[in-house]
Order: sequence, then C-alpha cells, then structure tokens
Amino acid sequence: MGSVASSVAIVMVNKHVLTSGFPFASTLTALHQLFGFFFANALIFWGVIPSLPAPQPRQHFARLLVAALYASGLVLMNQCLGLNSVSFYQLLKMSSIPTIAILQFLMYGTLLNFATIVSLLLILFGVFVSSTTESHDPNAVPEFSYNHSKPMGDNVRALVVAFYPLMISILAVLTTALGQILLNRSPDLKRLSSLQSIAALSFTSFLVCGMSAIATDVGIYPGDWIRFVLSLTGVSNLLYHILPSGFEWLLFSGEDLDAVMQAARENGVDFHEFLGGVSSKAYLTEHILGKFVSFMTKAAAPSAPLGWVFISCLLSVLANLFGFAVIKETGPITYQVVGHFKTVLTLVVGAVLFGSEGLLGGRGVGLIIALVGMFLYTRFIENY
Repeated sequence: MGSVASSVAIVMVNKHVLTSGFPFASTLTALHQLFGFFFANALIFWGVIPSLPAPQPRQHFARLLVAALYASGLVLMNQCLGLNSVSFYQLLKMSSIPTIAILQFLMYGTLLNFATIVSLLLILFGVFVSSTTESHDPNAVPEFSYNHSKPMGDNVRALVVAFYPLMISILAVLTTALGQILLNRSPDLKRLSSLQSIAALSFTSFLVCGMSAIATDVGIYPGDWIRFVLSLTGVSNLLYHILPSGFEWLLFSGEDLDAVMQAARENGVDFHEFLGGVSSKAYLTEHILGKFVSFMTKAAAPSAPLGWVFISCLLSVLANLFGFAVIKETGPITYQVVGHFKTVLTLVVGAVLFGSEGLLGGRGVGLIIALVGMFLYTRFIENY
C-alpha cells in the first residue's frame, strides 16, 4: 500500500507543479533523481544506513546499466505520452507485462503458470476497457509514402518522422522491462536495501534525465551540440557544402528545416551558406547560453511553486523506496500489477470526487474485471 499511496500522492503533486508555473516535466524528473542521490548519501554519511558495499565480482557495471535503463525508461515513457494519445500510452504501459514475461523466459527460462497468465489477462483487459476511449486518436502515427519528386533526404526525413513515435514506444517498453528485470535479478543490487539502491543508482539516472531535460525543457537539442563541436573543428562549412540537400536536418534535430530554409531565403543568402553562419562558434555560443538563461529565468520565477517542487522530490524518494522494494522482493510483473491497481484506484477516486458518470457502462465493467484479476493474481502468487 505504501507504493500505491506514494505514487498517487506524487502524481497529484506533480500535476499541481506542472500547471502552476513550473511546466518542466523532464527537469522535475531529473531533480527527483538528484534529490534522491543527495538524500540517500546524506543518510549514509550520518550513519543512518550502512555504506554502499563494493560491487560484486563480474557485477562492476550492473549498477550503471540498471540506472541507465531505469532512467531511459522514465525519459522515453514521458516522450511517448507527448507523442501519442493517452489511449495508446495506456496500451504501451500494459504491454510491459507480456514484454517482461517474454524477456524473463528468454534470459532466464522463467515460465508463468496458467493460473497467473489468466489473472494477468483479466487485469490487462479490464484496465484496457476502463482507461481507453472510443474517440478518434488525434496523435495517430502519420502515414508515409515515398515521393519521387522530392530529394531523397526529404523522403528519409518523412520516414523517420512517421515512425519516430513507434520507435520511441518500443524502446520505452524494452528499457523499462529490462531495467526492472535486472534490478530484480542482479545479485549485487539484491543485497542492497532500497535506500542503498537509491544511493547507488540515482546519480547515473540524474545524468540521463538531465540530458533529456536539456533538450526538451531548455531547448538545446543534440543537433546544437553537434554543430558546436563541428564549429570548433573548423569543418562545418565544408561539411554543409558536401552534404546532399535535405540531409542537413540531421544536424538540426529539434529545429524545423523548412523554417531554417525560409530564414535563409529571407536573408537573401544561399541555404548552405546560411547553415554555415548559424553553425559558427560565436552564434552557437550565444544560442546555447541564451537558451540556458531563458530557462533559468522561467524556472526561478517568483510564480514558480518551488516549495511544491521540494515536496515532489520528497515524495519521489518514497515512491522509489517502495518501488525498488516491490521489484526486488516480488518481481517486475507484480510491480506492473501494482501500477495498474494505481490506475484503477485513480479512476475510482476521480469518480468519487467528480461524479460517477465516467464509470458508467464499459468503464465500470472494465474496473470490475481488473479488480477480479488483481484479486486472483494475489491469491495465485501467495499459493505459488
């Protein structure tokens, strides 16, 4: 129940933070990881919890790998929510259970018994019915068709744009599943307490989440860093002249290539010469510093609810504390079931607070089916 309570609480607080003057979801996630690192290591420094033992033999990179996968799952899942509809996002979260089951079989030969499979199917079906709608998906993946009249670079760009949400979704599920499996299976991490695990994993997680925040919240994309490095080497002008027209967008990730081309036309210069100009060391230095200053001004504005940000960070420690305990003691599939129970609980609480109309018909039936599946899963796990 601690995992459920802390997760529901942090969702409510995060919603308040993000809608009250601090609309930086990726930065908030990175702050959660950084706060957890300092909090857990402070407890170690004060002797409240034991110091971190050295990694076991042949487990030197286990902590880095699990932390990177865990943080990548968080970042990619957040990206999926922005790229896809809420219904597709719910389907994506539901796909974690069969993905974990398949990976555990491939990696460790673990098989689920028939009764457990039936209960999981009931849970997934009930959550699907209760949390999805029949409305048209406005964020459907755009269709791709090859246009022979356009340069090959434009067609490649259109292909990547069309399948980008799907690729991110697949990576999100895989990284989430692998991170939870390895956290449960790693002998080096199994011997650590949940607070020790937070101390061991949080800084690497902060670095991964921080890189995502720099792109999504600050607005400095990988293409900006690539162009900056190229400007330092002095080969950017040559590179832009030898690249086929239409491939420049690869170095302008986060930028609208059509807008860049329009700016070149408005300035009355050749497109490649314009690219060279906006890829100069002086321009990029001013561009990058300007983005950081603008972000810091907004994040530290008087209207920013920094007190609620601190509360969110405290709750994130509790959520990770209980989450790690559930994964290590029971397994990643049980952790996913707990997550679906939180979804069901959120829907029920919403119905109690705002009226039961949203739970009439199929949604209400879905909730009942999901709860029956969760009850059966708990009984089967206890008797297994």
